[in-house]
Amino acid sequence: MGKKTREVNPEEKGVKYWFNEKLMPAMTKLASQKHLTAIRDAFGILTPIIIGGSISFLLGILIFGAGGNLETSLLGLLAKATNNVTVVINETTLAESWQLNGSWAVANEIGEKIFQTIFDYSMGTFSLMAAVMLGFIYAEKRGLKEPMFVAVFNLVLFLITAATFASSGKYFNYFYDSKGMLAAIIQTFLVIELYRFFANNKKLLIKMPKSVPPMVATGFSLLVPVALTLIIVSTINTGAWSIGKYTNWDINSTSGNLVLEGGAYGIVGLFYKAVSAPFMAIISGNNVGLGFGMLYQFLVGFFWFFGLNGSSVVNGAFYPFLLQMFVQNAQAVSEFGYNAANASNALGVVNIQFIESYSQTTGWGHTGALLIAIAIFGRVREQKDVAKLAAVPAVFSINEPVTFGIPIMLHPVYGIAAMIAMPLTTFVAWIFVGPLGWVNKSYIMVPWTLPPGIGALLSTGLDWRALLLSWFCLAIAFVWYIPFVLIANKYHYNLNLKAYIDQGMTKKEAIAAVANDNKIAKEQAIEKKELRKKLRLDNKQEKLRIKNLPNDERIKVIHEQRMFKKEQASILKLEENIKIISKADKTITVDVVEYGGYKIRINGKTVATALNDEKMKSMVIKIAKANNVSEYKIMDKGKEIEKIKIEE
Repeated sequence: MGKKTREVNPEEKGVKYWFNEKLMPAMTKLASQKHLTAIRDAFGILTPIIIGGSISFLLGILIFGAGGNLETSLLGLLAKATNNVTVVINETTLAESWQLNGSWAVANEIGEKIFQTIFDYSMGTFSLMAAVMLGFIYAEKRGLKEPMFVAVFNLVLFLITAATFASSGKYFNYFYDSKGMLAAIIQTFLVIELYRFFANNKKLLIKMPKSVPPMVATGFSLLVPVALTLIIVSTINTGAWSIGKYTNWDINSTSGNLVLEGGAYGIVGLFYKAVSAPFMAIISGNNVGLGFGMLYQFLVGFFWFFGLNGSSVVNGAFYPFLLQMFVQNAQAVSEFGYNAANASNALGVVNIQFIESYSQTTGWGHTGALLIAIAIFGRVREQKDVAKLAAVPAVFSINEPVTFGIPIMLHPVYGIAAMIAMPLTTFVAWIFVGPLGWVNKSYIMVPWTLPPGIGALLSTGLDWRALLLSWFCLAIAFVWYIPFVLIANKYHYNLNLKAYIDQGMTKKEAIAAVANDNKIAKEQAIEKKELRKKLRLDNKQEKLRIKNLPNDERIKVIHEQRMFKKEQASILKLEENIKIISKADKTITVDVVEYGGYKIRINGKTVATALNDEKMKSMVIKIAKANNVSEYKIMDKGKEIEKIKIEE
């Protein structure tokens, strides 16, 4: 008996089938993977807290000289101007520093305390926040009841595993900041799955009588799963403590100083010592950090090329590390000051704020640079029209109009160019910030929607060179896009040519047809331009005419123009949705407006405006029928003039 062979449908062959039936479903599945989306959503929600903490740190720097910036702060400059500063010279380095005198020093201490406290408890508790938020979101995704309870329970479990024990037996928060973040993420997924296993076992649930209130019954029903999870996690944590204690595996700082001796930490400390710290040391290094950042940027562009939000897809895997790199910078500057932290190599170059400041200005792929290149060198009319509409959103890094309007998505020319543009500018910015050291490193997080250069300026503590570097990266992207725009011009020309040839034309006829299309398009563009010019001139002349009218007449004309605009808006609104009042007692009134026109109101609220009697009556009838009202009143200066019944 011969082996059966499956007949292959001709439609199942080729790139198009593979793309639509294989690649895109796989991409979509990856984009919705529950662990990655949970991380993405949790960190997205927490981002405003990080930005708030960063901005408070920036204000502390600018006003009170936090982070060793007294010489450039507002308070420091005012104290200097009033001779309340003592200049201290370091005998070893001969470096100068300022000390404030009297009440100025008190004001400095109070001001720094205000903003430093905000910074310490936003950046300094990020692992705790991640444990709560990720626990809540992942519990929802796994279908657990009471996800808020699970989030709090997950926080308790993290506090157990992140606890550190000094020789005195006291606890302190060494792993509450970004150092415990990776452990918090992994532990959250594991312990929630463990808890879910117990919670779904009906034999472990305590059943209470129906007379017991639901909230009390729910709490008691989960008692056994909670207790088992606590015991197991604490047992494993004790095992981790034993490894550190009996192997004398100490945790040291990057400078080699002892931070925690073996036996002073649990699971989170062991994970930090064995995995997190070595890995972060590798990817935070200048060279590897550059590769990590460039890979992130390439993958963002890669997924956007296929129409998926690249940042949303890859942030689950990359964002925690890029954010931790940023937090390390922010904490180092807060503790030592920028110059000291930078001198001790405590600051990394690449982090999430660095990427947003230099290689994602005007959106992914530097699409603002592409718009400028299309506006200058583009020959495709539709693309130039989109470029005009998308310019303003691009200033604020909103580039969906470009991605789907040009489009960049699935475009064989622009798509490839955009994928490479971000890694390219990441490398350029890295050279200036890293090896050359001409620009300060990023240590303050700001909103990603700021115009080009502003985010870079603020994120570096107002280093004006960062502003120039951000603009320079945008210029590099613009130059990069120029040849691709020229290639795209030829590509679209050939597409139009092929369309005519497919219709049965010869190549010569097709060339003539395309040339004619371009000629017509050019003539139409000129006509539109002339029309806009004429309209601007007419408006200018009309404004001048109205300006020269007598005062009463001018007021009346302006009033009519305004009423006409309101009338047109009312007509459109009534066509889409007529205002219906739910109250039983409804009264429709029509108020006569000075200088002409009417305002139609229901129970005193204006719902429409009309300029003449005909439009007013038409609107009133529509509104009255929709609200089941049989009459309306004409009012003038609060007095009833006439009551009119509406005919059926």
